[in-house]
Amino acid sequence: LHHLRTTAWAGLAAHLARGGTVYVSCSADVAIPGMADHVGARIVDRAPAAAPAVLRFVRSWGPFASGDELVLPPGDGTLMTRSVVLAPAAGSDVIALDGAGEPAIIVASRRAGHAVTLAHPLELLLARTADAHGPADRTWGIYAGLAALAGVADPASVAHPDATTGSLRGPAGGLVTVTNHGPAPLHLPVRLPA
Repeated sequence: LHHLRTTAWAGLAAHLARGGTVYVSCSADVAIPGMADHVGARIVDRAPAAAPAVLRFVRSWGPFASGDELVLPPGDGTLMTRSVVLAPAAGSDVIALDGAGEPAIIVASRRAGHAVTLAHPLELLLARTADAHGPADRTWGIYAGLAALAGVADPASVAHPDATTGSLRGPAGGLVTVTNHGPAPLHLPVRLPA
């Protein structure tokens, strides 16, 4: 997990000006001065300790359609695994709401780039969950949405959470591998580079 330091925030404007995308997942132990200016959202408060970490999509994001719901793993009650209540800055878009109807994913266009803020400490919640990326996991869709927004894609890919691809390219051609990490056989189309 990468925690941004003051020097990283200082370079954020230049990163966004170059068309970069920044993703910030928040926990209740976070305080970011000037957050609304940087990423188009601000922390209003800590979410209630017993509030479940849920995303209810109000706009399409990655594989999620408006109306879809994604329940995240529970935290342990510490500030590090508790969510926050976010408020969008002017010009920001709300992609998903939390269980209380508050903005949970906020996207802002900043300079030539984008900033995405998540009200839940997703990576910390997943890190403490056994088999977090098992067959029923759909959190990969959060990162698929980020990749689409940033305009990046693997040279070869499959659209299934249990499968990953790897590729090697050289002057005489290349090789693509697909690895199934799940318990069942898969028959999937593979998107190949042009």
